[in-house]
Amino acid sequence: MANPVGPLESWILRNGAIIAGLGIGTAAKYGLTLTEGCKLIWTRVMIDLLLLGMLGVIAINMAVWCNLTGNPRVLVGALSAYFRTA
Repeated sequence: MANPVGPLESWILRNGAIIAGLGIGTAAKYGLTLTEGCKLIWTRVMIDLLLLGMLGVIAINMAVWCNLTGNPRVLVGALSAYFRTA
């Protein structure tokens, strides 16, 4: 019998670093926003959550195109999340 978790597990192993980078970049963006004295508005948070999916796809394609593995994939994910304009 085939392992039904196999494709999901391989996807997480390939792209888990980018997902972690997106989380780090989002936390850095919110931390910078809070230290500048701005309030977090729920609409901005919702916009950021909706943008994370597209940014993840862009970061994955950039990492694949540049043949990145490991920590550089985290950096690509974090930078794409941090420098978004919303």
